[in-house]
This record gives sequence, C-alpha cells and structure tokens, in this order.
Amino acid sequence: MASIVVEHLWETFPEKTFLNHKTGIAFLYCSYGRREEQKAVNLLSAVLKQLAQEQPLIPTVEALYSDHVKHRTRPSFDEVSKSLHAIIERYSQVFVVVDALDECRDDDGTRRKLLSEIRNLQSQFNVKLMATSRFIPEIEHEFETDIRLEVRAIDEDVEQYLDSQMSRLRSFVIRSPTLPQLIKTNITKAADGM
Repeated sequence: MASIVVEHLWETFPEKTFLNHKTGIAFLYCSYGRREEQKAVNLLSAVLKQLAQEQPLIPTVEALYSDHVKHRTRPSFDEVSKSLHAIIERYSQVFVVVDALDECRDDDGTRRKLLSEIRNLQSQFNVKLMATSRFIPEIEHEFETDIRLEVRAIDEDVEQYLDSQMSRLRSFVIRSPTLPQLIKTNITKAADGM
C-alpha cells in the first residue's frame, strides 16, 4: 500500500512541474530482518538523502558530508536533524511515507526517536506523514489524534492470491486431493487480514 501511495505522489507532484512550489517525497520501508541497521539516525539519514537529491547543494549539508567522509565517521542524529531542517525549509511541502512502522525496532527507542523528529518537523514545516503498521498499542497511541484507516485483506482476496501461487508448489502437493485446500485454509487463517 505504501508503495502505491509513493507512486501516486510522484505522479501527482512530478519533479520541476511547479516553478514556485516544490514538493519533497521521502519514504522508508522498515523491515524486521534489518532491524539492527535501521537505527533512528540511519532512517533519518535516508530521508535527508532522498530530499537532498532534489535540491541544489546546500553548504551546511555539503560541509557535514565532507567532514564525515574526511574523518571516516558517521553523522550524529542531531547533525542529520539540523541538515534535514535546512533541506526541508526549501520545500513548499514534504511527504514522508513510512511502511511497516511496527517492524521498526523500539527496544532501543528508535521508533520513538524517529517519530518524535518527524513530529518536530511537522510542527515547523509543511510535512505530512503517512505510516502503515499492524495494530500495536504504542503505535496506535502515537496516532490516536490523526486520521487513521484500517485496511484488512478479506479471506477471499487471500485465497485468490494463494490460488494464483499454487502452481509454484511441488507436484506432490498439487496432486494431493486435500493438501492444497488445507494449505489455503491455514495460511488464510494465519494471515488474519494482513
């Protein structure tokens, strides 16, 4: 769903369409399998990189990059945040799309820190945030005053998708009179609307 939204934003606000109105689009795809590398500073750096690519070089961002390359270090969260502010103020509006927020680690405060910074940007600039997530109480609480939309797959859609994938199973599964239906039933039940 998030990729559809990002594609729609790119189509709606193509680069260099409006002379005095520049829209920035940044997206993050969180992944449980990459939790160790998805620290708050790395995620915020990804947003900075995406937005900086669409702007002329900014001296403070260039200096940050040059200094850290020279010393073979990584910028701190505060340095990235400061640079992000310098970039975002050049935009008329910015959209940030975060997919699978529930897969962003929070045992070390990453998710809270990332959301806090995005909320800070929203309070200072025209920044719009869209996040997708499973129902996690902490995340629901974070977005309780925002517009929310519950999207659930219906069992028939899951079964239709599984039907289209059955040919990829081993031949003994396909030839079985009961196994394909058993697989579909159990996967559909386990998916529980996801």
